[in-house]
Order: sequence, then structure tokens, then C-alpha cells
Amino acid sequence: PGGTVHSPLRIELAFEPAPGARIVPESFRVLYGVLKIDLTERLKRFAAVSERGVVVEQAQVPEGLHRLYLQVADDQGHQGEQELRVRVGGGS
Repeated sequence: PGGTVHSPLRIELAFEPAPGARIVPESFRVLYGVLKIDLTERLKRFAAVSERGVVVEQAQVPEGLHRLYLQVADDQGHQGEQELRVRVGGGS
């Protein structure tokens, strides 16, 4: 935690629905930075999204500190948001 990672990245996220609820994969959104720019469509081309979570293989991420907001909802109308901060360094 708190370290620097290098691109390309493998990103894997697990969803945890409320008891008795099911995640709606189509509700998954990825927003970037303070302005919360929607990167969902760009990311979905490289991601596998299911009720269980998201896996992105070989994500090309530029150097720097990145703040992502990950959002998902369930079939009972509950919405969750988690902030993810990633520091990407230069090549090895």
C-alpha cells in the first residue's frame, strides 16, 4: 500500500452486494479525478464486468497519481462508490 506501480497494470475488483441483493453489472461506472470525468466506456473495452466484479488486463496508465471513483448498484437500488488512488511510475 502506498507504493508505486508500473504500467501496464492488472486491475481486479470484487463487488460485495447487500444481503439478498444482486449486483447489476451494467450499472458499473468509472469516474476520473476531481471533475469525475466518465471513463466507463473507454475502460469497458478492456474490462470483464460481472456480478462478481471487474478484471482489467494490461491497462495502459500514464505516469502520475490517479484518482478513480468506482460506482456500482444492486437490484434493490443500493449504490456504492469507492475511491481508488494509484501512483504509476516510469518504466523499470
